[in-house]
Amino acid sequence: MEARRAALPDNLGVTVTDHGEQENGLTNVAANEPEFASAGREVDEIPVSLNYDIIRLFSEGLYKSPHKAIEELVSNSYDAEAERVHILLPEESEGEAGSLAPLWVIDDGHGMDVGGFRQLWRVAESNKNGPSPKGRAPIGQFGIGKLAAYVLAWKLTHVSRMDGKLRLTSMNFHDVEGRRQSDPGDPIRISLREVNESEAKMLLAEIEDRDPAAWKLMFGKEQRRHAWTAAALSDFKDLYRKLSTGILHWVLSTGLPLHTNFGIRLNGNPVQSSKTNLREIKTIVLGGDGDTVADTLDGACRSNGCVNLPGIGEVSGQARICEKQLSTGKSGDVGRSHGFFVRVRGRVVNLEDELFGLEALNHAAWSRFALEVDADGLRDHLLSSREGVRDSDDVRRFRNYLRGTFNACRAAYEAWQRKQDGELDLGRLLSKGPSAHVTEPLFRSVRNAVEAGTESFYVQVPAEVSEENRSEWLEAFEGAIAEAPFDRTMFEERGPHAPALRYDPAKRTLKVNSDHPFIDKLTGGGRQRNPARLFASSEALLDGQLQDHGIDRTAATGFLRDRDRVLRIAAGDA
Repeated sequence: MEARRAALPDNLGVTVTDHGEQENGLTNVAANEPEFASAGREVDEIPVSLNYDIIRLFSEGLYKSPHKAIEELVSNSYDAEAERVHILLPEESEGEAGSLAPLWVIDDGHGMDVGGFRQLWRVAESNKNGPSPKGRAPIGQFGIGKLAAYVLAWKLTHVSRMDGKLRLTSMNFHDVEGRRQSDPGDPIRISLREVNESEAKMLLAEIEDRDPAAWKLMFGKEQRRHAWTAAALSDFKDLYRKLSTGILHWVLSTGLPLHTNFGIRLNGNPVQSSKTNLREIKTIVLGGDGDTVADTLDGACRSNGCVNLPGIGEVSGQARICEKQLSTGKSGDVGRSHGFFVRVRGRVVNLEDELFGLEALNHAAWSRFALEVDADGLRDHLLSSREGVRDSDDVRRFRNYLRGTFNACRAAYEAWQRKQDGELDLGRLLSKGPSAHVTEPLFRSVRNAVEAGTESFYVQVPAEVSEENRSEWLEAFEGAIAEAPFDRTMFEERGPHAPALRYDPAKRTLKVNSDHPFIDKLTGGGRQRNPARLFASSEALLDGQLQDHGIDRTAATGFLRDRDRVLRIAAGDA
């Protein structure tokens, strides 16, 4: 790699001394960082109308965490229909933030031509309208993702291959300083440059050592005709020092759906969906010994680890149902993790139709169920759009097989649920070793309150939780409530119009409002408090239980508010 750096041509604008310092007068940048802004030859100029105050206030207001800013750059890769994304963080350094090597986000998306680079720098304007050809709903909507870079670094560079050409732009946000008034007649102009492959390899040489797989994505023999984009942040601001590799890994993993054609590697290591490690109640390998559904379908048979269906042919895959829901969490904004995933020649043909044409199925089980199935024989039944199938006896038989497999998993879930119900005793709510029926909804409601940053009808948001320590705090909380969800119960006077209870997750304290009319009635004016303790304990779980059944957080809060009104009426407080 050093030999490559030594061979940088003069027009790259950087000379490196024996001491690793630049002779061109630039300060606060990595000594070995090439000057992208003068590489190759200029083919166009891109006008960028930016007001310094606007980008400072807007981006700093949106992105107060370095992790969210990087997540935004990864979202751009997703919207570019990438299937592989490599994130390379600079190695830890004791020096200034600005002296670190660049942070790279590299993807195999559709790349950018001249028009694409111009679109990139149109602030507050986006061409992301509707699902992409791969069925992805766009994450970005307002064309502001590139401003996420501003909170982290002064320089943002993009190098992209498209249509066999390599182009790049490099923005130095220092150039925007002092532009207090927007002036459409005098925009900043970014040079759009074109480089050949040798020049690109020298500019990007450090990536070869840091992540050989990312290098192969860009310059491997099989990739030379494919598109890709590499975005680099450099000349870092102080906020970058708050970045934690562990927290970034958690942020990215919670944003990934379980079943996706979008893979992320962080410093060369794969980032798995946080739903990968959910405990399974039952797994069925299609065509395996546990697949009893195939034996009930006319004309179907099992052989060689597959099911043969008339008119479809070999069908293979795996179904599973989990203890916890697959349909919750922020990954649902990116793609689904539950339902049927029907692949034909490796491509999912029902991204937008989780039921694959079947009627609605039991929600509690459906939200925990996923079936990946390969059925290349469906190719002859696909619609011209390749996003659905024509109706026929063969397709109906295939759907019946899917429904039967779900019902087998549903039966296993209901048996597991009955076992959990048998263990449920309200008297255990305040004791050691609680049932999953207690811990799961409680954790869900607390997690949702923490992630939203706003309390629900009953659950408070712990003041000590920040985005930087959120994952560690939630992990510790989940472990604590597995031992005892309610460390103690206390009665407080909060007034007759306040809710009947509050749950403080930081102290695992259940606070019962003794002034509430229903609580006052239940305790006989404070003489018998045990019934109120049991009522408040079970009521605190309702928020999570409602969401467990597909009710969103806002609707659950509205329901609990109406329920509180009914309790007051029942207590005679009309």
